[in-house]
Amino acid sequence: MPIKKLEEENDSDKAQLIGISSLLNDYRLCFFLNEFLNADFIQVKPIEIIPKGKAAAVSFRTFKWSSEYSGLELFLFNNQSGNEVLLPEISKMNFVLKITGGYDVKQLLEHLKQIAEISTAILLPPLKIKSYKNLDHISDNIK
Repeated sequence: MPIKKLEEENDSDKAQLIGISSLLNDYRLCFFLNEFLNADFIQVKPIEIIPKGKAAAVSFRTFKWSSEYSGLELFLFNNQSGNEVLLPEISKMNFVLKITGGYDVKQLLEHLKQIAEISTAILLPPLKIKSYKNLDHISDNIK
């Protein structure tokens, strides 16, 4: 599988991030997100990065849901893969939810807090996360 080049362009002004801490498996979290958001998350090709000081790439499972009608896109990323972390600044979070397009993030946070298996869901400031570029993902990167 080819390694995705990290792009210099940063869409942090368009996207919002939510950090999620939960012991759920990613597919179970997607199930709950589908139920609460009336969505249909599907697994897409994982993000692959080469961590600093490492020779081999690490894959992070990724799920996507998009609404053709509203232009909303949601990506759910595993923040951990083995001993590696996708966004080291929030290493204690198990998942990162990236939201592009218009959506009431406060309402989404309230939905997430209703899921008993989620212990924490917080809004993250993309501009303060240096490794944000690790979340660059091709929208149509479907398996």
